[in-house]
Amino acid sequence: MALTQVRAGGLEDGAYGLIFQSTTSLSEATANMDITLSASSFDYYKFVGVLANVTDAQYIEMKFFDSGGSIVEGASDYHWVGGRFIGSSANVIDSADSHMRLSNTVGSSTNENGISFEMLVGPTNTSSFPVQYLCHSFYHNNGSTPEGFTVQGGYVDETKTFGGVRFFVSSGDLASHSKVTVYGMKT
Repeated sequence: MALTQVRAGGLEDGAYGLIFQSTTSLSEATANMDITLSASSFDYYKFVGVLANVTDAQYIEMKFFDSGGSIVEGASDYHWVGGRFIGSSANVIDSADSHMRLSNTVGSSTNENGISFEMLVGPTNTSSFPVQYLCHSFYHNNGSTPEGFTVQGGYVDETKTFGGVRFFVSSGDLASHSKVTVYGMKT
């Protein structure tokens, strides 16, 4: 098995694999965490991190930026389906929405604050298949019950372009200890 050569600036030209892009941390509570990315640089992006809410019983959600830097937020630009795991599964679905969900309601009291998550977004560089996401998150809901949430979805329209992600809370602010690291991936 041959290993990919690494150089000071990252993987060699034409190589495949995960390449660190950025880490975004909030220094104070704020409504949005915006991470802009290039659709043409990578086929997929992997996000890992913690997103925490200030206000109790809120959803952690996101929207995509288009390649021009504008947020895509039409009433039916996205679709998604998720499954909650809380002893027994409870599924949720939305086939036409202005946002995408990463969690069910998350608490903000001691030991309830925020989600840890891992998410894959892509393909980001094609107009023949819509940009999608697959996310796994873990959190404590507003009743202090631990929950897992697996959700997938994305653009409804394959011609919509990708330029990054905006994370936010359904009401209120993201907390100052929210932090997300992004890796680009060639396939």
